[in-house]
Amino acid sequence: MQQWRGNAALSFTAEQRGDAEQLLISLWPAIKSPSCWIPGCGLGRGVILDASQYAACESWLRFHAPRGFCWQRIVVHVNSTYRWHAHGGNTGASLLVGLTDYSGGELEIQGDGSFPTSECMVVFDGRNMHRTHAFLGLRVTLVAFSVL
Repeated sequence: MQQWRGNAALSFTAEQRGDAEQLLISLWPAIKSPSCWIPGCGLGRGVILDASQYAACESWLRFHAPRGFCWQRIVVHVNSTYRWHAHGGNTGASLLVGLTDYSGGELEIQGDGSFPTSECMVVFDGRNMHRTHAFLGLRVTLVAFSVL
């Protein structure tokens, strides 16, 4: 398992990439179904997950999230970009996981620069202002919000 300190982007290992492909297969019915899309979720869409899909996300995180990372909520986004914002309700670090291979789509954290997200994990404090950049391709991200 990889460790993290502060804001950091961690590229996928071969195992993480393979497991992300399996996770995408389980998420695909929700990703493609308009009845599972959350309205008003940035410029793109959030996805409503059923219990088995949520469990698959949790399983992926248990095996692949950086050591010591804990979470209380998971959200999956499809082709979403966000303007500058902060997550005031966070109580600790957030983890953004880029599950697909796309071009662009970096996460920019105010005062700390931009971090790649395609087939990467980015650990950051979501209470700090951040935004996503434009991208090309299918951008599916999983965001886990944590507690201290």
